[in-house]
Amino acid sequence: MAQRKLFNHVDKVCEDEFDASVTQLAALLYIVKHTGCLQKDLAKALSLNKSAATGLIVRMEKNGLL
Repeated sequence: MAQRKLFNHVDKVCEDEFDASVTQLAALLYIVKHTGCLQKDLAKALSLNKSAATGLIVRMEKNGLL
């Protein structure tokens, strides 16, 4: 429970400061470090299933992060 509260707090700070979620920032860091990576590699690195990774990428594109 404490871990979830901490994650939610950090996520809110990221949203307020960077207009991006913790997961989106983690994805950006991975993509920068692994230029040309595949969606499946990003999903594996972030422990996301295929549909969650697709949704993440769609939201990031919509928000101008990609």
